[in-house]
Amino acid sequence: MKPEFLNYLQQDSILLVKGENKTNVFEDIIAYVCSLCTLTDTQVRTAIWKRERMMTTGVGKGLALPHIRISGFTSPLVVVAVCKEP
Repeated sequence: MKPEFLNYLQQDSILLVKGENKTNVFEDIIAYVCSLCTLTDTQVRTAIWKRERMMTTGVGKGLALPHIRISGFTSPLVVVAVCKEP
């Protein structure tokens, strides 16, 4: 992890989710991201699932690193989702 990553962590960067399954976790993340920025639900949902279809973002042992890039959105937005019940 590059040190610059830490510059984008804020108090509201942490999200506690139920963690029932990948779809529900993504839906929680999508809703939260949309509450923090001007992106629409459709923009984020389309991008996150497109990325996941290209190659899973799961790295094993309950850890996943979903990440997307959206044209015109120039500042990184970091959200760390922690599952209540992994």
